[in-house]
Amino acid sequence: MKAPLMLLAAVRRRAIDCGDPEIRFDRSKEVVLKNIYVGNLDLKTTAEAIRCFFEPLGTVHKVKVMLDRKTGLSRGFAFIEMAVPEADRAIATLQGRMLDGQAVHIHEGRQKVHGPASPSRVRHDAIREHP
Repeated sequence: MKAPLMLLAAVRRRAIDCGDPEIRFDRSKEVVLKNIYVGNLDLKTTAEAIRCFFEPLGTVHKVKVMLDRKTGLSRGFAFIEMAVPEADRAIATLQGRMLDGQAVHIHEGRQKVHGPASPSRVRHDAIREHP
């Protein structure tokens, strides 16, 4: 619990967002936020349903349901942001609980890892143009 307090002090001094992708500083309320992954969602689960699922354990600052670009339908997972102590309690309490008929998977959000074919790893000089 000491690290988030030190992080909060460092962010207040610099007045910038921290570099850790899982923990963010909300300047308007001076709260250190943690990103939480919520998976195995029913395709009809809404952001409001997710917010209501987590609200009994603390304030939910942000809910982002991930949508398919082509169809606009849910991809079956979402990310939420909560204060660090509340987020830890929510992860421990709600893991495996039922939401809209599905047992949800909940863990701390992780930074996106790019695969071997991601644009940042493909050498553009090695790509041949099609005739």
